[in-house]
Amino acid sequence: MTPTVVPVGFAGLDEVSITDALVARPVRPPDYEAQAHALAELARELAVSPDTVLQRIADLLVGMGLAGSAGISILEPGEGPKRVRRAAIAGSWAAHRGGTIPFAESPCGLAVTRNTPLLFSRPHARLAAASVEPPIQELLLVPFHAGDEPVGTLWVGTHDLDYTFDGEDLRLLTRLTHFASAACVMTRALDEARPQGLRGTEASHRADLEREVRECTAGLQRSRDLLQTTLDSSMDMIQVFEAVRDASGEIVDFRWRLNNHTAERTLGEVRGQSLVERSPGVVRDGIFDAFRQVVETGLPSVAERRHAHGRCDGWFHQSVVKLGDGVATTTREMTAWKEAHAKLEESEAKYRHLFNSIDEGVCIVEMMFDDRQRPVDYRFLSVNPAFDQQTGLGDATGRTMRDLLPELEANWFETFGRIARNGVAERFERRSIALGRWYEVYAFRVGTAEQRQVALLFKDIQPRKRAEAALRESEERFRAFVTASSDVVYRMTPDWSELQWLEGRAFKNVPDQPSRTWLDRYIRPDDQAEVRAAIDRAMATRSIFELEHAVIRSDGSLGWCVSRAVPTLTDTGEIREWLGAASDVTARRNAETALRESEERLSQFGEASSDVLWMRDAATFQWIYLTPAFETIYGLDRTSALAGDHLVSWAELIVPDDRERAVESLHRVRAGERVTFEYRVGRPGDGGIRWIRDTGFPMRDAAGAVCWIGGVGRDITEEKETAEHMSVLVAELQHRTRNLMGVVRATADKTLRNSSGLDDFRERYGTRLAALARVQGLLSRLGEGERVSFDELIRSEVAALDGEASRVSLSGPKAVALRSSTVQIFALALHELATNALKYGALAQPQAHLEIRWHVELAEPERAPWLHVDWRERGVRMPARDGPPQGRGSGRELIERALPYQLGARTTFVMEPDGVHCTIALPVSGHTIRERAKAASRRSSEPADPGG
Repeated sequence: MTPTVVPVGFAGLDEVSITDALVARPVRPPDYEAQAHALAELARELAVSPDTVLQRIADLLVGMGLAGSAGISILEPGEGPKRVRRAAIAGSWAAHRGGTIPFAESPCGLAVTRNTPLLFSRPHARLAAASVEPPIQELLLVPFHAGDEPVGTLWVGTHDLDYTFDGEDLRLLTRLTHFASAACVMTRALDEARPQGLRGTEASHRADLEREVRECTAGLQRSRDLLQTTLDSSMDMIQVFEAVRDASGEIVDFRWRLNNHTAERTLGEVRGQSLVERSPGVVRDGIFDAFRQVVETGLPSVAERRHAHGRCDGWFHQSVVKLGDGVATTTREMTAWKEAHAKLEESEAKYRHLFNSIDEGVCIVEMMFDDRQRPVDYRFLSVNPAFDQQTGLGDATGRTMRDLLPELEANWFETFGRIARNGVAERFERRSIALGRWYEVYAFRVGTAEQRQVALLFKDIQPRKRAEAALRESEERFRAFVTASSDVVYRMTPDWSELQWLEGRAFKNVPDQPSRTWLDRYIRPDDQAEVRAAIDRAMATRSIFELEHAVIRSDGSLGWCVSRAVPTLTDTGEIREWLGAASDVTARRNAETALRESEERLSQFGEASSDVLWMRDAATFQWIYLTPAFETIYGLDRTSALAGDHLVSWAELIVPDDRERAVESLHRVRAGERVTFEYRVGRPGDGGIRWIRDTGFPMRDAAGAVCWIGGVGRDITEEKETAEHMSVLVAELQHRTRNLMGVVRATADKTLRNSSGLDDFRERYGTRLAALARVQGLLSRLGEGERVSFDELIRSEVAALDGEASRVSLSGPKAVALRSSTVQIFALALHELATNALKYGALAQPQAHLEIRWHVELAEPERAPWLHVDWRERGVRMPARDGPPQGRGSGRELIERALPYQLGARTTFVMEPDGVHCTIALPVSGHTIRERAKAASRRSSEPADPGG
């Protein structure tokens, strides 16, 4: 019974089944020769060793090149789940022979279940059991039977994506399954036989085997007859040879086994004969070695051979394949074809040589028409090497003109389309704007009208057309020049002895007839030798005469002209005459003279200028002109500045902080701006820094393009220093003014509060303003960076005591610089002490005197020094302690409260029994102190002048 229930495991295989493709694929003619060989091998194997037939079938299929892997799978007998055994495998999967897989997971199981051939594509994609390396791309299975039931499958598989199975493969496998069935039956019968029933079983199976053999033999005979008929119908010689070996197994000859009719007509009846004996030339011509190599390697051989023996004399095309222990050959006589091909190659070589060597462009095109049969394009079938040079189109073969040059004019397509249709050749000249050339073209049709092919022989005549156009334009220009120009056109005899013709109005003194006195008439005596020498040189070399010289005008004035004359020659090379023209260049000469004088004046001006006058090339920034003031300001000679890259050497002189801005300003000038920019330069010689103010401006040509840039550079170092000094002075003045106004206001307020009346206020305030005035006088006389010293301040205050200065002793170092911010308030405090001494203290009583001593306390380097002042009045008769106070205490308040608050000072004010004792300590400027310390190391200290 044939199974009808399909296991669930097979469901996925239907998705990769392509069995219908066997019918749809192209039909391949049957290979009866290979089939006959395989059936004969299997018949011998079945008779001798039936248990190896299955493996022999697999080996033959792989050996025939039918598959990458081939095998036979058989259902395992017994109870339990069905399994399939790989009874035989050859090819890439040979290592898996003998293994088993579940029936429901095998493509073999599905083929047996359906009892029909199946073809799968990549079965491993749906069935894990088929996932074996290398993977199968297509798998063809044909079931075979033992009795009425299918018991296994004969299968072939390909591992190559490009190889597919067809109906011929299915037919051959179906024929081979008969041997698989017979081998399976015989093997099972031998395995099941017992000694007591062996004879009956053997007889039964022998009958079955004989029947199978008879069927196979009959089929084999039909195949042989069909094969022989097929072979006999071929016009080629088809022969089969059997190898003849010696005792060691080496092939020493071949014997004919089969010939078709074509071979028999050529060679006669040769079956059974020796190849080497019948045709000894096969050894010389390499045919014998080719047969032996095919048998030994199994690889086919195809070759063209020259063979001469008996009736075989000529060229032959022979293919050889292995067949058993021999070869099968197909031989085609090709002498006539070879000779014709040789002549064709010779002709093509000549054509190709001509095709490749001519200077003209040659191409063959295939015209392309639209649906309305209008020519719209053409494809290049072949082009010669000159094609690229003549057209400028590269890599044209196989491409269309629209692809190479979409804008080509339509008239080319129309012309070539017309020639392709009517076959009438055309020769023409035409300009192609798209290609930018003129062409001379000869076009003619090649082949039939249906092929629509046109051959083009063409040449680029653009140079000739350009020359023709230039000649026409030259003639037209000359005619227009002679008609409209103010220049003089003339003709001279070959030796220049006579002026034959003169036309023009540049010079009014024109003769009415030929003149032999033209040299004296138009050329100054001093210039005649130069003119005559130029004429002699031109005559000797038959070359152009050209000279710029002075000429006498009709009014007697002197002008200038450029004269050029060309010789015209006879056929023998002799000079026929001279044709010339003279152009008036008087205005140009005058302009050149004026320009030269102007340049000289400019040069003198530049040489005398204290500013740097310069010009640069706008494209390269190279200096064109540079005046001597450059060396004075920049400290670098002009020779060095004008060497190498001028821009780089100039930029290297500029201080790095200003360099980028200065170079950018040059670029702005080149772009058309007028730019004034300032920068500093370092003088290479002395290392000094100079400030430069450059004003750059563009200089344009007649077309308005900036071709040069000019500029004026001025040294503004002193101007910069003055401006900076003034800025400092203004800032200092503003600062001092603010401080002074604050002191004045505060003094006025305090004096007003402590005054008894307006007269008292006037007296007190006046003396205090005077003290401030003395301080301002000291400050105004200071230079930049200078400070008021304490000894100057105290001496100015003592000097204002109206004759009492002799009773004052001063002791302390000189040049103790005070901070500018402390001078005014400090001076007021000293003034208050002096005023109090003058009214009530040491300077108000004859027996008393005043001692003022000071010294400087040097602190750590990072801290400012301190000035210590000791004010001591001695010999003063002090009022009684319970008496009324003298003064209003404003001076004491200034010392004890204002100085510590505003100046950070340390003060004391004590009423001693014999007078006031006041001490003031405040920070002072360290600058002068440090300078004094340095000076002290060079000389001994000078004592202070007590008397001031």
